[in-house]
Amino acid sequence: MTPDQKREMKKRGKMIAEQRSAALHEALRQAIPNISTQALKMARANEAWLREHYEHIPASEALQRFVLTAAEKLGETSPFVECLSCHDVLHSYPRESTQCSCGGLTVTFRKPRRGRPPEVSALDKKAHTVVLRAKGLGK
Repeated sequence: MTPDQKREMKKRGKMIAEQRSAALHEALRQAIPNISTQALKMARANEAWLREHYEHIPASEALQRFVLTAAEKLGETSPFVECLSCHDVLHSYPRESTQCSCGGLTVTFRKPRRGRPPEVSALDKKAHTVVLRAKGLGK
Protein backbone atom coordinates (compact mmCIF):
# COMPACT_ATOMS: atom_id res chain seq x y z
CA MET A 1 0.00 0.00 0.00
CA THR A 2 1.42 3.34 -1.00
CA PRO A 3 1.50 6.36 1.31
CA ASP A 4 -1.14 8.09 -0.85
CA GLN A 5 -3.48 5.10 -0.50
CA LYS A 6 -2.94 5.10 3.27
CA ARG A 7 -3.80 8.81 3.46
CA GLU A 8 -6.93 8.31 1.37
CA MET A 9 -8.04 5.36 3.51
CA LYS A 10 -7.47 7.38 6.68
CA LYS A 11 -9.56 10.27 5.26
CA ARG A 12 -12.42 7.90 4.42
CA GLY A 13 -12.27 6.35 7.89
CA LYS A 14 -12.44 9.78 9.54
CA MET A 15 -15.36 10.78 7.32
CA ILE A 16 -17.31 7.62 8.24
CA ALA A 17 -16.60 8.18 11.95
CA GLU A 18 -17.79 11.80 11.71
CA GLN A 19 -21.01 10.77 9.93
CA ARG A 20 -21.78 8.13 12.56
CA SER A 21 -21.02 10.56 15.36
CA ALA A 22 -23.34 13.18 13.83
CA ALA A 23 -26.12 10.57 13.47
CA LEU A 24 -25.72 9.52 17.10
CA HIS A 25 -25.77 13.11 18.36
CA GLU A 26 -28.92 13.81 16.32
CA ALA A 27 -30.68 10.71 17.70
CA LEU A 28 -29.79 11.70 21.26
CA ARG A 29 -30.88 15.29 20.66
CA GLN A 30 -34.25 14.06 19.39
CA ALA A 31 -34.64 11.64 22.29
CA ILE A 32 -33.90 14.15 25.05
CA PRO A 33 -34.02 17.70 23.66
CA ASN A 34 -33.66 19.37 27.05
CA ILE A 35 -31.74 17.65 29.80
CA SER A 36 -33.66 17.92 33.03
CA THR A 37 -34.41 15.58 35.91
CA GLN A 38 -37.94 15.02 34.62
CA ALA A 39 -36.73 14.23 31.08
CA LEU A 40 -34.17 11.73 32.37
CA LYS A 41 -36.80 10.06 34.59
CA MET A 42 -39.11 9.75 31.59
CA ALA A 43 -36.31 8.21 29.51
CA ARG A 44 -35.65 5.68 32.27
CA ALA A 45 -39.36 4.87 32.48
CA ASN A 46 -39.40 4.22 28.73
CA GLU A 47 -36.33 1.99 29.05
CA ALA A 48 -38.07 0.04 31.84
CA TRP A 49 -41.15 -0.32 29.61
CA LEU A 50 -38.91 -1.72 26.86
CA ARG A 51 -37.48 -4.39 29.17
CA GLU A 52 -41.02 -5.70 29.72
CA HIS A 53 -42.41 -5.31 26.18
CA TYR A 54 -39.34 -5.89 24.02
CA GLU A 55 -40.62 -8.72 21.79
CA HIS A 56 -43.27 -6.79 19.82
CA ILE A 57 -43.49 -3.01 19.97
CA PRO A 58 -46.46 -1.54 18.08
CA ALA A 59 -45.66 1.44 15.86
CA SER A 60 -47.66 3.86 18.03
CA GLU A 61 -45.68 2.92 21.17
CA ALA A 62 -42.37 2.93 19.31
CA LEU A 63 -42.95 6.46 18.01
CA GLN A 64 -44.12 7.81 21.38
CA ARG A 65 -41.40 6.23 23.50
CA PHE A 66 -38.33 5.92 21.27
CA VAL A 67 -36.24 7.52 18.56
CA LEU A 68 -35.53 4.88 15.92
CA THR A 69 -32.32 5.17 13.94
CA ALA A 70 -31.04 2.71 11.35
CA ALA A 71 -28.30 0.63 12.98
CA GLU A 72 -26.24 0.81 9.79
CA LYS A 73 -26.27 4.61 9.94
CA LEU A 74 -24.82 4.52 13.47
CA GLY A 75 -22.44 1.65 12.79
CA GLU A 76 -23.95 -0.31 15.68
CA THR A 77 -25.58 -3.69 16.03
CA SER A 78 -29.07 -4.08 17.44
CA PRO A 79 -31.48 -6.94 18.09
CA PHE A 80 -34.46 -4.82 16.96
CA VAL A 81 -35.94 -5.01 13.45
CA GLU A 82 -38.48 -2.50 12.10
CA CYS A 83 -41.09 -3.41 9.48
CA LEU A 84 -41.01 -0.66 6.86
CA SER A 85 -44.70 -1.21 6.01
CA CYS A 86 -46.43 -0.90 9.40
CA HIS A 87 -43.40 0.35 11.43
CA ASP A 88 -43.84 -2.19 14.24
CA VAL A 89 -40.56 -3.19 15.90
CA LEU A 90 -39.73 -6.82 16.70
CA HIS A 91 -36.91 -8.30 18.74
CA SER A 92 -34.87 -10.79 16.74
CA TYR A 93 -34.58 -13.23 19.69
CA PRO A 94 -38.15 -13.58 21.03
CA ARG A 95 -39.39 -16.15 23.54
CA GLU A 96 -41.87 -17.39 20.93
CA SER A 97 -42.57 -16.77 17.25
CA THR A 98 -44.05 -13.36 16.49
CA GLN A 99 -44.96 -11.10 13.60
CA CYS A 100 -45.78 -7.46 13.00
CA SER A 101 -49.36 -6.22 12.67
CA CYS A 102 -49.32 -6.24 8.83
CA GLY A 103 -47.69 -9.68 8.67
CA GLY A 104 -44.81 -8.40 6.57
CA LEU A 105 -42.13 -9.20 9.17
CA THR A 106 -41.94 -12.51 10.99
CA VAL A 107 -39.50 -13.81 13.59
CA THR A 108 -39.71 -17.58 13.93
CA PHE A 109 -38.51 -18.92 17.26
CA ARG A 110 -36.36 -22.02 17.22
CA LYS A 111 -35.02 -23.84 20.22
CA PRO A 112 -31.54 -22.50 20.91
CA ARG A 113 -28.82 -24.64 19.43
CA ARG A 114 -25.30 -23.79 18.59
CA GLY A 115 -25.24 -21.83 15.36
CA ARG A 116 -29.04 -21.75 14.90
CA PRO A 117 -30.47 -18.30 15.57
CA PRO A 118 -34.16 -17.48 15.15
CA GLU A 119 -35.27 -16.95 11.57
CA VAL A 120 -36.16 -13.37 10.63
CA SER A 121 -38.05 -13.00 7.36
CA ALA A 122 -39.56 -9.93 5.71
CA LEU A 123 -41.74 -9.69 2.64
CA ASP A 124 -40.01 -7.85 -0.22
CA LYS A 125 -37.04 -7.06 2.08
CA LYS A 126 -39.12 -4.30 3.74
CA ALA A 127 -37.37 -4.34 7.10
CA HIS A 128 -34.19 -2.98 8.63
CA THR A 129 -32.31 -3.17 11.89
CA VAL A 130 -32.86 -0.18 14.18
CA VAL A 131 -31.38 1.21 17.37
CA LEU A 132 -33.90 2.43 19.96
CA ARG A 133 -33.14 5.50 22.10
CA ALA A 134 -35.61 6.20 24.89
CA LYS A 135 -37.30 9.59 24.65
CA GLY A 136 -37.24 11.91 27.60
CA LEU A 137 -40.54 13.62 26.80
CA GLY A 138 -44.04 12.52 25.92
CA LYS A 139 -45.77 9.38 27.13
